[in-house]
Amino acid sequence: MTAGDLYLSTRSGQRVQLLQPQPDSIDIGDIALGLSRQYRFNGHTTTPYTVAQHSVVVSYLVPAEHALQALLHDAAEAYIGDLPSPVKKLCPDFWLVVGLNAASAFQLVNMLINAAFTWVSLISLRHEGRGFGD
Repeated sequence: MTAGDLYLSTRSGQRVQLLQPQPDSIDIGDIALGLSRQYRFNGHTTTPYTVAQHSVVVSYLVPAEHALQALLHDAAEAYIGDLPSPVKKLCPDFWLVVGLNAASAFQLVNMLINAAFTWVSLISLRHEGRGFGD
Protein backbone atom coordinates (compact mmCIF):
# COMPACT_ATOMS: atom_id res chain seq x y z
CA MET A 1 0.00 0.00 0.00
CA THR A 2 1.31 3.43 -0.89
CA ALA A 3 0.57 6.83 0.62
CA GLY A 4 -1.61 7.57 -2.42
CA ASP A 5 -3.83 4.61 -1.54
CA LEU A 6 -4.75 6.21 1.78
CA TYR A 7 -7.44 8.71 0.93
CA LEU A 8 -10.86 9.82 2.06
CA SER A 9 -13.69 10.62 -0.33
CA THR A 10 -15.67 13.57 0.96
CA ARG A 11 -19.26 14.74 0.58
CA SER A 12 -18.15 17.44 -1.88
CA GLY A 13 -16.48 14.82 -4.06
CA GLN A 14 -12.88 15.57 -3.06
CA ARG A 15 -10.29 12.84 -2.55
CA VAL A 16 -8.12 13.86 0.39
CA GLN A 17 -4.82 11.99 0.48
CA LEU A 18 -4.37 11.42 4.21
CA LEU A 19 -0.55 11.26 4.16
CA GLN A 20 -0.06 13.82 1.37
CA PRO A 21 -3.06 16.15 1.65
CA GLN A 22 -3.16 19.05 -0.79
CA PRO A 23 -4.80 22.37 0.11
CA ASP A 24 -6.88 22.26 -3.09
CA SER A 25 -8.55 19.04 -1.89
CA ILE A 26 -9.62 20.65 1.37
CA ASP A 27 -13.15 22.08 1.33
CA ILE A 28 -14.48 24.34 4.08
CA GLY A 29 -17.94 22.81 3.65
CA ASP A 30 -16.52 19.33 4.18
CA ILE A 31 -14.83 20.55 7.34
CA ALA A 32 -18.05 22.07 8.68
CA LEU A 33 -20.08 18.96 7.84
CA GLY A 34 -17.53 16.53 9.25
CA LEU A 35 -17.05 18.40 12.52
CA SER A 36 -20.78 18.87 13.01
CA ARG A 37 -21.25 15.10 12.90
CA GLN A 38 -18.49 14.15 15.33
CA TYR A 39 -19.02 14.18 19.05
CA ARG A 40 -16.56 15.31 21.67
CA PHE A 41 -15.55 12.81 24.35
CA ASN A 42 -16.40 9.99 21.96
CA GLY A 43 -20.08 10.79 22.53
CA HIS A 44 -19.94 10.13 26.28
CA THR A 45 -21.59 13.34 27.42
CA THR A 46 -24.86 14.03 29.16
CA THR A 47 -26.02 16.05 26.12
CA PRO A 48 -24.79 15.90 22.52
CA TYR A 49 -21.75 18.12 21.99
CA THR A 50 -19.95 18.17 18.65
CA VAL A 51 -16.43 19.08 17.60
CA ALA A 52 -17.99 21.94 15.59
CA GLN A 53 -19.61 23.32 18.76
CA HIS A 54 -16.27 23.04 20.56
CA SER A 55 -14.56 24.93 17.73
CA VAL A 56 -17.09 27.75 18.00
CA VAL A 57 -16.51 27.94 21.77
CA VAL A 58 -12.74 28.17 21.22
CA SER A 59 -13.29 30.90 18.60
CA TYR A 60 -14.98 33.01 21.29
CA LEU A 61 -12.07 32.51 23.70
CA VAL A 62 -9.50 34.19 21.45
CA PRO A 63 -9.22 37.73 20.09
CA ALA A 64 -11.56 38.34 17.12
CA GLU A 65 -8.68 38.51 14.64
CA HIS A 66 -7.84 34.88 15.47
CA ALA A 67 -11.40 33.52 15.41
CA LEU A 68 -11.04 31.82 11.99
CA GLN A 69 -7.90 30.02 13.12
CA ALA A 70 -9.70 28.92 16.26
CA LEU A 71 -12.66 27.64 14.23
CA LEU A 72 -10.25 25.55 12.16
CA HIS A 73 -7.99 24.31 14.95
CA ASP A 74 -9.57 20.83 14.78
CA ALA A 75 -10.14 20.87 11.00
CA ALA A 76 -8.05 17.73 10.50
CA GLU A 77 -10.62 15.79 12.51
CA ALA A 78 -13.12 16.36 9.70
CA TYR A 79 -10.96 14.03 7.59
CA ILE A 80 -9.43 11.61 10.06
CA GLY A 81 -11.91 11.65 12.93
CA ASP A 82 -11.03 12.04 16.54
CA LEU A 83 -9.87 9.65 19.19
CA PRO A 84 -10.29 10.07 22.93
CA SER A 85 -7.11 11.52 24.45
CA PRO A 86 -6.06 8.26 26.19
CA VAL A 87 -6.27 6.39 22.87
CA LYS A 88 -4.24 9.12 21.10
CA LYS A 89 -1.42 8.42 23.54
CA LEU A 90 -1.35 4.83 22.26
CA CYS A 91 -1.20 5.89 18.60
CA PRO A 92 1.80 8.16 17.99
CA ASP A 93 1.35 8.05 14.21
CA PHE A 94 -2.09 9.59 14.66
CA TRP A 95 -0.37 12.91 15.43
CA LEU A 96 1.61 12.75 12.18
CA VAL A 97 -1.60 12.42 10.16
CA VAL A 98 -3.27 15.17 12.23
CA GLY A 99 -0.36 17.50 11.54
CA LEU A 100 -0.33 16.87 7.81
CA ASN A 101 -4.07 17.41 7.45
CA ALA A 102 -4.16 20.44 9.74
CA ALA A 103 -1.35 22.06 7.75
CA SER A 104 -3.30 21.62 4.51
CA ALA A 105 -6.47 23.05 6.04
CA PHE A 106 -4.57 26.08 7.28
CA GLN A 107 -2.86 26.54 3.89
CA LEU A 108 -6.33 26.65 2.35
CA VAL A 109 -7.03 29.89 4.18
CA ASN A 110 -3.39 31.12 4.16
CA MET A 111 -2.86 30.91 7.90
CA LEU A 112 -0.15 29.55 10.12
CA ILE A 113 -0.91 26.92 12.73
CA ASN A 114 -0.67 28.58 16.12
CA ALA A 115 0.23 26.49 19.15
CA ALA A 116 -1.74 28.90 21.32
CA PHE A 117 -4.95 27.34 20.01
CA THR A 118 -3.93 24.01 21.48
CA TRP A 119 -3.65 25.72 24.84
CA VAL A 120 -7.03 27.46 24.49
CA SER A 121 -8.56 24.20 23.32
CA LEU A 122 -7.22 22.43 26.40
CA ILE A 123 -8.73 25.11 28.66
CA SER A 124 -12.02 24.60 26.83
CA LEU A 125 -11.66 20.82 27.27
CA ARG A 126 -11.36 21.20 31.03
CA HIS A 127 -14.54 23.27 31.22
CA GLU A 128 -16.40 21.05 28.74
CA GLY A 129 -15.58 17.99 30.81
CA ARG A 130 -17.18 19.64 33.81
CA GLY A 131 -20.22 20.85 31.92
CA PHE A 132 -20.98 17.85 29.73
CA GLY A 133 -19.70 14.95 31.79
CA ASP A 134 -21.45 13.21 34.64
